[in-house]
Amino acid sequence: MGGLTEFGTFTFWAWNLQGVYYLFTLYLHVLPDPSPLLIQTTVILFEVSFSVAILVTVVVTFVLIPVGIHMKEDVEGLFAPLALIMHNLNVIFMVLELIWNQIKFDLSHLPFVILFGLVYVIAAWFIAYSQGYFFYFFLNFNQPKCILLHLALVLALSLFYLISYFTTIWLNPEDNLLAIPVLLFGTWFICCIQSPEVKDLSTKSE
Repeated sequence: MGGLTEFGTFTFWAWNLQGVYYLFTLYLHVLPDPSPLLIQTTVILFEVSFSVAILVTVVVTFVLIPVGIHMKEDVEGLFAPLALIMHNLNVIFMVLELIWNQIKFDLSHLPFVILFGLVYVIAAWFIAYSQGYFFYFFLNFNQPKCILLHLALVLALSLFYLISYFTTIWLNPEDNLLAIPVLLFGTWFICCIQSPEVKDLSTKSE
């Protein structure tokens, strides 16, 4: 994968968004008196990054890997070192950040995660025009159900933002003693670092 193609992956965008968030966070700590707008922008960047990170990891673990195995496709690429880093460390970083900064999501910021999705879709169209193909089938605006598929992406982003919202409200370490162990267990549960096929073979050999 090279050229503009890697810019078409949702995971790539999720990681870059996290990078922007950490840059803003660093900038906040350097400034002696950061403006309220800068603080608010940083919070929004975290909210969107957190939601998108969970979406990426959940889709890879519970959709791409099981479906790939069921369809007898080669999923070993999803367990390569770089793929494991891209699809698991993203959510680990965000959960650790939540434990550290204890930010509670603002429901009024939901449109920003939708805006992120729309910007990604438009960018993916330009990349597809340049490369000659769409990285994901649901981004192809030439198919009859493109509107429904694009709407599904927006709904998925909204759903995971809502999940993240309730997570930060109910499992905020400042208010709930069980928050940290539950967050860590949940992170472990949605991450997949070993192929289910390998796990099955290990179980049978025992």
